Amino acid sequence: MLYLLLGDVGSGKTTACLSAIEHAIGRGENGYLLVPEQETVSAETVFADHMPPQAALHFEVTNFTRLSNTAFRLYGGLSMHYATPAAKALTMHKTMRELAPYLHQKSTHFDSGKILGHLDGLRALHFADITSEDLSQAANKTKDQHLKEKLEDLSLISAFYHDALTESYADAEADLEILCDLLYLHRCFAGKQFFFDSFHSFTAQQYRVLEAILPYSDVTITLTLPAWAEESICFGEILETKSKLEKLAKKVGVSIKIQELGKNKRQKNTLLRHICRHIWTSDYRHASPCAPIDHTVSLVHAEDPFEAADYIAADILAKVSNEHRKFGEFTILCGDASLYAGILDVALRRASIPCFLSAPTNISVYEPIKMIGAAYAAVCGGYKAADVLAYLKCSLCGIPPQQVDTLALYVETWHIDGKSFVDGKKWNMHPAGYGAKDT
Repeated sequence: MLYLLLGDVGSGKTTACLSAIEHAIGRGENGYLLVPEQETVSAETVFADHMPPQAALHFEVTNFTRLSNTAFRLYGGLSMHYATPAAKALTMHKTMRELAPYLHQKSTHFDSGKILGHLDGLRALHFADITSEDLSQAANKTKDQHLKEKLEDLSLISAFYHDALTESYADAEADLEILCDLLYLHRCFAGKQFFFDSFHSFTAQQYRVLEAILPYSDVTITLTLPAWAEESICFGEILETKSKLEKLAKKVGVSIKIQELGKNKRQKNTLLRHICRHIWTSDYRHASPCAPIDHTVSLVHAEDPFEAADYIAADILAKVSNEHRKFGEFTILCGDASLYAGILDVALRRASIPCFLSAPTNISVYEPIKMIGAAYAAVCGGYKAADVLAYLKCSLCGIPPQQVDTLALYVETWHIDGKSFVDGKKWNMHPAGYGAKDT
């Protein structure tokens, strides 16, 4: 049996799951509560706070990775030699170097960004259950020459990388595929109760796990779908998940029961509830009015971030002038602060509004860290030209900026302390009056 619990945010879906689990424990049944990996710890805390002490003997809060490990402990599989991120990056680097002459898009330089980009792309293809054969077939069907070449390159890289990686390692991303085989062979979770909470969608491998579990277990899945979800643009992925689950239940021949839990019980403010209801509709400006309106929230439509930043600055100035507010009383929140860097802070300073912009920054952009990293790479990497040039361009290395270009001309032809060669030529950093000790 497949149970779908549908409801708005704060409608009590998690509470309904915990209540059903408590009743299952009272009947002497066992099972699992599965949540996304990033929410496992918080879910364990909520479970411990709301359930009786003996609940942990019957139900386990877990995720798909832990569920695989549970099956592996029963039927083998924990001793596999998994590839680390470094091993995957090295394997991808080897793949790109060896395939370079055969790819349509030629490249001889593969930095860490390109390597990680290729790995992320193959990971996305894997989660979507798209194989190298699928890519090859798609390339044969397309008439767009550029797209055809891209697909052929991806197919070749995917096949070569997978073969090279599996020669020496197991891939943790394939654990769910092994779990599916165990579920079909041993029915290791038959008769258990399964509850899936806080999921918006599932990967192709996770759908296959559900397909293997459904015929032998009762499965309850919560989905954030209010009654007006079809009117909103932000619930498309969850609506697609609901449709796939219904087709999956029909495919394996199990009945499905849908329960709608109703409105948001957590949000008490009428105006905020009205905004949540209409802000993601196709045109919120034509939404029905909310009464009473206390003017604590304003919804403003801006054409671009520049117009939004100018409006915010003008609104703050108006409140400071007319309502005698202080600048320190205002806080501006952004979905992604980095997208507004150089826009919002400039607009505020142009309006003479003191501000502090807090956004995540890569530590490698700071000059001391950049210089230490470049020096370490040069020494440990055999004084490669690219590493030495990166060090020379650091403002803290002690070389005047106007002389960096002059020094760079000597990098590929001169010698550093007689220790290293690049492309068969010695290279040196003694010109322009600089000694090896100084440099």
